[in-house]
This record gives sequence, C-alpha cells and structure tokens, in this order.
Amino acid sequence: MIDSSSLESVKIPLKLGNSPINQAIISICYESNFPDTALFGLLIDVFSENGCRAEEMPLLQIPKQIRENDKNLKYQELYRCIKDVNNNTHYVFGIGSNIIRFIVSGKYESWNSWRNFFEPIIREIKEKGIIKSVGNISLRYCDVFDKDYISDFNFEVKLFNQLLTEQNLSLNTSFDFNGIKINLKIGNTVFVNGVEKENSSLIDIDCVKTENLNDEEFFKKYQNILEDSHLANKQVFFSLVNEELLKLLEPEW
Repeated sequence: MIDSSSLESVKIPLKLGNSPINQAIISICYESNFPDTALFGLLIDVFSENGCRAEEMPLLQIPKQIRENDKNLKYQELYRCIKDVNNNTHYVFGIGSNIIRFIVSGKYESWNSWRNFFEPIIREIKEKGIIKSVGNISLRYCDVFDKDYISDFNFEVKLFNQLLTEQNLSLNTSFDFNGIKINLKIGNTVFVNGVEKENSSLIDIDCVKTENLNDEEFFKKYQNILEDSHLANKQVFFSLVNEELLKLLEPEW
C-alpha cells in the first residue's frame, strides 16, 4: 500500500531546465451524440485554423462494426489535427467515435502552453454538442532519460533476495492516490517510436480518473480533474527521482 502522505509532501520545482518529458497525452473516453462520419465536418474550423494539418487516420478504412467490437480499435482516433508550435514541439488533437486525445510530441514547452492549445478545442467540442457522456479522463507523461538511471530511482526490486539494477528491467504497477488510479511503468528497456533506445531509462506515469459524467458535468469538472491529475503526476515523478538525478534535471525553485 502506498503512503500518500510521502507523495503529498514531496518538494516540486517550478520547472526543469533539462526536462526528460518525451511525450504527454490527455485521453478522454466518451460517448458521442453524432456518428463518426459527422465528426470531421463538425470540427472543420478546428482542423483548418492556426496552421493545423488535418489527417484522416488509416483506421477509417476499417468498417465501423469491426472497430466498435475490437477493444484495440474502439479507442483510436479517426481524425487528427497537428500544429507545429516550433521545429521541436508539435501539438496533436485527435478524435474518434469514442476517444478525444491531445498529445505533445517532441520538446515539452509547459503545462500552460499546452493548455492554451487544448482548452479552446474542448470549448469548440462543447459548442458543437459532440459529447453525450464521459467514462474516464487520463493524463499521461512519458519521461525518457538518455542514460540508464534505474539505480537513481527511489524504488527497489529484488529477485532471490538480490537487488536488480544492472539487468534489463521493466516494472508495471498500479495504485490509487487521492482518488486517481496511477498506472506506473519504470524500466531501462525503452522504445521510442518503436525503436529500442539503448543506454536509457523510463518513468511512465498515467493518471486515470473514472467519473461517468454526462456532458454538463464533464465540462464543469474536466479542468479540475486535469489539474488534480497534473499535480499527482508531478508528485509521483519527483518522489521517484533521487537528489542526485534531480540536480541533473536542473530544477528551478
């Protein structure tokens, strides 16, 4: 059982000068008021404004009945809008029959910068009346380090009463923290874009809040849910890195 008080008391810097964030993802599992064929037309302004590149995903070629009955396909995007913030940072908005997703790919600027991208889109979704209900909301951060820092993480794994630090290691676990389900993955076997990244390490934290909200409840609560998940993610992350590793991340207090 996780001692929540130790997570809540961890000191969190204002920002990191050397952030390891490789990708950040918001996922909203929802039920729509409209068929998937209408989604692109309803959100054409979102897909075409601010220099966004609109894409139809290959999943559209698969019949809807097959997509709806396959759990691996049901919660995938059918359309994507990609905004190049700069040469190193890309914001993505994706939507499907049962999923709304926002992604930061490349260099992570800041929470406020990302929020300025996704909140206007959520307001547009509200105005169009697309959402009927929401099942859960998740916020995931994938942190990739360019060195094997597994021994600098605040956790221990033993096998035959011996600590495992040098071996290839991948740990997946889940726990509840302040009403949020934390899905945590730690390892020194890292894949980026499907390619194994040698001599590296990973902290992958997915904060999931299950609410079962109608549309009105969702739009009232989603900001607080995301803020709570964002805080929980930081509390878990900074509880996992030791002082020596934190110094390398160049914290600003």
